[in-house]
Amino acid sequence: MKPVVSFVMPVRNCSAFIAHTIRGLLKQSLKGIEIIIIDDASEDSTSQVIGHFVNEDDRIKYIQLPAQGGAAHARNEGNKIVDSELICVADAGDVNHVDRAIMVYEFFRDNEDKEMLSTGVEIIDMMGKTIGYEFPQVLELGKRPRISHPTCAYRKIVSDTIKYREESLNTDLYEIFFLDAIKEGFRHGITNEVFVKKRDITLGGRDVIDAWKTKAKWYKKYGLKIPEHAKRYLKDVPKV
Repeated sequence: MKPVVSFVMPVRNCSAFIAHTIRGLLKQSLKGIEIIIIDDASEDSTSQVIGHFVNEDDRIKYIQLPAQGGAAHARNEGNKIVDSELICVADAGDVNHVDRAIMVYEFFRDNEDKEMLSTGVEIIDMMGKTIGYEFPQVLELGKRPRISHPTCAYRKIVSDTIKYREESLNTDLYEIFFLDAIKEGFRHGITNEVFVKKRDITLGGRDVIDAWKTKAKWYKKYGLKIPEHAKRYLKDVPKV
């Protein structure tokens, strides 16, 4: 039977958290789902953990990439093979509410004029303790996106038209993906309800510098203000 909602999740070296995340997805109240896991050349025991679940539930599609290409590349590869018309962003380490898939299905069923969705998010630390909450704003060109990527969902037509920009191993440039989609004419909706617990996993020093140098180029092209906390990483960003 064709799935109604697809979860696409890049993973890399996440053996500590991936089982918890997969279990949450398998418990979705909407059973007509598929879970597409793209392994970005993990070097730990991630593949063994995922293999256990693949053998138990045929709703999981597991693709292992031969070399690390970054999360953007992994998301694009996953989006290519979805069998449903609705795609949920998922990240390894996060916790998805059991009703997330049915909420996404009902939102797009009831909002035919929208192609993208963002929801509220609960931020948790490495141990699962709540740090705080963030709530989305409707995307507009010229304004920095106020959305949390792991809460986002979109119709397949969006990813058939727009691709994540594969410019860095350390950022999937999700903000630019969604701004590219808005520029293309796709429409964004929000709800402040919380359906995802996002685990706060901080990049290492060199990784976060690379990520923000890549982001800064696109922020400038879109006329977006660089957040204050990121400016310390951007001393040597080339002019565009």
